[in-house]
Amino acid sequence: MALAAAAAPMLGAIPAHAAGAGAPLQIDVYNPGEKSLFPVSSEIVTGRTGTILIDAQFQRNDAEALVNRIKATGKPLKLVYVSHSDPDYYFGLDTIMAAFPDAKIVATPQTVAAIKATKDDKLAYWGPILKDNAPRALVVPQPLGGDRLTLDGHELRVVGLGGPSPDRTFVSIPSAHAVVGGIPVAANIHVWIADTQTPESRRNWIRTLDRIAALRPLRVVPGHYLANPDGSEPYTLASVKFTRDYLAAFETEAAKAKNSGELIAAMKARYPNLADVASLEMSAKVIKGEMQWPVGVGAASAFPAAGKKALVQFGDIGFRLDFKDDHTMTFVGTSGQYQGATDTVEYEATQIRPQVFMVHWHEPKSGDNVVHVEDFENGVVYTNIAHRNGEFQHLKGTIRIEDAK
Repeated sequence: MALAAAAAPMLGAIPAHAAGAGAPLQIDVYNPGEKSLFPVSSEIVTGRTGTILIDAQFQRNDAEALVNRIKATGKPLKLVYVSHSDPDYYFGLDTIMAAFPDAKIVATPQTVAAIKATKDDKLAYWGPILKDNAPRALVVPQPLGGDRLTLDGHELRVVGLGGPSPDRTFVSIPSAHAVVGGIPVAANIHVWIADTQTPESRRNWIRTLDRIAALRPLRVVPGHYLANPDGSEPYTLASVKFTRDYLAAFETEAAKAKNSGELIAAMKARYPNLADVASLEMSAKVIKGEMQWPVGVGAASAFPAAGKKALVQFGDIGFRLDFKDDHTMTFVGTSGQYQGATDTVEYEATQIRPQVFMVHWHEPKSGDNVVHVEDFENGVVYTNIAHRNGEFQHLKGTIRIEDAK
């Protein structure tokens, strides 16, 4: 299969329509394709006065190639935005920071919390594999306030923070009619599904893809991809449709398959020419309950608060969270500005690593969408509240399971 060459062409600039915007933005895509462990995408967005980098690559040699690309623009790197918490999105940050020490490095609060919770384990696993291409230091981004980046009057919008899957956001660049960043879209490879282990999480993924399609972008850069068989780049809505169709097919075949072997065979029959069969094999084993993911996580690492009450304190703001079971929770504000506020919600808890979970829910009464990263090992909780009026609230506090009476 033809690979997505590191010299992937620059996406053509499209005249900007944003009020007050200057010259059109240029988007240069770097994806190492089959030359590296992961065919992960980075985007260099160039304006009149500077550049923004979206995602920093996995391997040191690829991060060094990014540095050369950025220097070739002749514009200063103003900001690096890390769009996801997997290490192939941020392991290259130390190389980028060494070359551009004045650039600000940011990510959403959820991504920052997830990186903090998993970075040491990720490096312990991947360091010996990457060897000289491993990061020499781990760089943690600063939390992004809100959901907008700007470059020379153009907005880059982080979409999905207030939705059902805040860990699967993407970046919309309206003036360039482009969607980039994040992990929702793939092309010409088997889609990694092991991180979405419930049917609802996969349905939410499809909703994210539908949201991308509804924007009608002229360019969509998949987060992971290989080039099309004819050597062209898969920067169209066809990649969104491919990912959506793949998820739907996987759901259908998973329901019919008695085991992972049957599921793998069925998906290979549907997609005989896709690369990265290893992702299919692992995803099938995880979804059919034959393998724990993350590796080494067993039944003892189920969500610790399920069936219990947790006390959460953000400074003078307090809550009691009554987790009725593994999907329903009632909360009540016990102090501060939300004292007396209460609602019953459907929540989803996704394990980041043992004893650390991303928990999110929608509140019917307020219309707010809430994300927690709950670290039960250290008693720390981070939250991002996407209010119905479009404002965001970021808090850090403590969490503990209430003693049984």
